[in-house]
Amino acid sequence: MSSTKFFEGCQVLRYSAWRPTPKEPLPDISFVDARLRRRMSMLSRMSVRVAHGLGPLGKNTSLYFISFRGELNQQFEVNRMLIEEGEISPAAFSLSVFNTPPALSSMALGLHAGYSAVYPERNRFSSALLGAASFHAASSPSKQLVLVYADEVPLKEYERLEENPHSLAFALLLGATPTAKAQSAATQAAPAHRQEEASFSLSTLSWEDCESPQRFLKALEAASLEAAQQRGQNGALHV
Repeated sequence: MSSTKFFEGCQVLRYSAWRPTPKEPLPDISFVDARLRRRMSMLSRMSVRVAHGLGPLGKNTSLYFISFRGELNQQFEVNRMLIEEGEISPAAFSLSVFNTPPALSSMALGLHAGYSAVYPERNRFSSALLGAASFHAASSPSKQLVLVYADEVPLKEYERLEENPHSLAFALLLGATPTAKAQSAATQAAPAHRQEEASFSLSTLSWEDCESPQRFLKALEAASLEAAQQRGQNGALHV
């Protein structure tokens, strides 16, 4: 099944990714106010980190959050508190719900257009992407959408339930695919530093590439590189 039918209206303007490395074992969110930063779990930090990596975002930009596990580790700690102490604090509960990362990301980045939080159907990442594309298509043609995926390594208590535990987060800034005429005019009119380095249609990825976040990110990186090379061959300046 081809993804072209569903994704041809979505243009990937920019993307940002994060995974733990020896140089950056934890997401750097030093740009977030300390009072808000203290409330963030690892998953929320990952989400904010990649969304911020997209660069300046308009306050009317919507956010679409995808995760397979959500705040699983936070929920475990809430359950532990309930068992050991017999009660939980409202703050601990509010920070353990599935939509905590997009809510805190919106607050940290000053986004006022609202957000969606989605658990992919039957563990299929493609179904969540389809939802994001549909959401974007239903919005104003000129409106942009931030898509954020994030999952962290689960606690050891869940090791038997996870075949491939990992920490990975990435974000995409999606816009409407321009017509050839509009794209040509924008390229001539915009200053070099405003050119999008990795702008390409989401429909260039195959449906199979959208089956898992890891495979999707790999295909995304390849498509970005190809788009940059084509831009260079056409004489455009790389950012």
